[in-house]
Amino acid sequence: MKRDSFIFYASDYQSIKDMTDAQLGTFFRAICEFALYGSTKMEDKELKFAFNLLTDKIKRDQAKYDEVSKKRSEAGKKAWKKQMQANGGDSVSVSDNVCDNESEIIEIKKIFLFDKRVLPVKNEFDRFWNHYLKNNWLDGNGTPITDKIACARNWSVPKAKITLLEYQVSAWREIYDQLAQESDSYLLVTDLLKVEVDGVTLKISCTSAMRDFLEKHIDNVKDIVSSVFRCEKILYIVNNLKY
Repeated sequence: MKRDSFIFYASDYQSIKDMTDAQLGTFFRAICEFALYGSTKMEDKELKFAFNLLTDKIKRDQAKYDEVSKKRSEAGKKAWKKQMQANGGDSVSVSDNVCDNESEIIEIKKIFLFDKRVLPVKNEFDRFWNHYLKNNWLDGNGTPITDKIACARNWSVPKAKITLLEYQVSAWREIYDQLAQESDSYLLVTDLLKVEVDGVTLKISCTSAMRDFLEKHIDNVKDIVSSVFRCEKILYIVNNLKY
């Protein structure tokens, strides 16, 4: 049951506000130990009843949270799979049978985009994944790779494959950070094919899914496009068609 946070409601305080300062200190320490580490230790018999009531509520909250997280995870996997199928050539071809952690895949792709400055991300991801897959995920010394994200950070990219300038990747990182909390924000990493500035126009080559996502939230990034890219308009290039 170990976790890094828990919820304490105003109504919870109403049930314990009449305790003395010493009792509150003992009670709250015990609650924190339970909520964060699973400890059920409560030696004070006067506080035991209130302790059991609150720990039961924390258990129920955690169960609800776990159920919601499970549903979101399942929905995310379904959406990811659907998106990858819809994108055709933009799908992650090498990971159909081995990518059981979408968040890990996104983190690796973010490394290739924001740290390695490579586009399209898919090409470098496939090269990375295929390399270690055929070696059964063993490093050069024959040691099993347990942290794929750390491995990606150490992945060497030939200079010829670095296609983004420093300011371009910094600007795109600002756009991503601005929209990171939005559903489907991963499209800004996985579906970006090329970004370039032509005069006052920001040209973005991408999938239709990424174009639709960006247009939905365009008001949130107009300032970044103007101040960092120094562009007045955006031109989308999708499947060789201009929008």
